[in-house]
Amino acid sequence: EQQLIGNYITSLEMAGCAVTLMRVDAELLELWNAPVHTPTLWW
Repeated sequence: EQQLIGNYITSLEMAGCAVTLMRVDAELLELWNAPVHTPTLWW
């Protein structure tokens, strides 16, 4: 189980929230856990 909580992409003067849930297989989980460095996400 993994969770990402925070402000990743925001817009000025915009209220609301978004929730995304998805099932993943082993291949997608391996890709998700790969190192990444972008303006909005890094690990």
